[in-house]
Amino acid sequence: MSARMKDPADLCLHELFEEQVRRTPENLALEDASISLTYRELDRLADRLAAYLRSKGIGQDEPVGVYMERRAEYVVACLAAMKAGGAYLILELAYPPPLLADVVADASPRVVLTQERYADRLPEGTETFFLDEGWEERLEDIPAVDDRPEVGQDDLAFISYSSGTTGIPKGIANPHRAPVRSYLWR
Repeated sequence: MSARMKDPADLCLHELFEEQVRRTPENLALEDASISLTYRELDRLADRLAAYLRSKGIGQDEPVGVYMERRAEYVVACLAAMKAGGAYLILELAYPPPLLADVVADASPRVVLTQERYADRLPEGTETFFLDEGWEERLEDIPAVDDRPEVGQDDLAFISYSSGTTGIPKGIANPHRAPVRSYLWR
């Protein structure tokens, strides 16, 4: 059954977004100080980045680190991680270096999507892809294929970390089901 035929309550977060793209492709999806994107444009960018992530081995429930300012590229990164079948791993810019290192070591993301100015904060050996100006041109050779893994509501959408009561960061796995139900309830 195609995503188009599913009940909205059975969709994943990125599939809900894709339904909105189908309904209102030319409407404004997001805007920040540097860019305005329609739903179609945002979807195209997320698909391009998702193809890159799949080429890096991202699949079902694989964490993709997102370590950058909250702007348009942040949204593209989160959508792309889910479209690749993975889960976006929230890496806060405010994390002190030891906490950031602990979270990256614990979650073991295959790649961290970031901006070049933050790369030196990440633990040595972390594979990165920079979402700085012109990033999409660096992906022109990646074929935009629709071979993403089958993802369901019980698969991970995102991973966040708490400080934990012991001071050791604790990962919180968030499947698609809860945020989808919360969104639809509103």
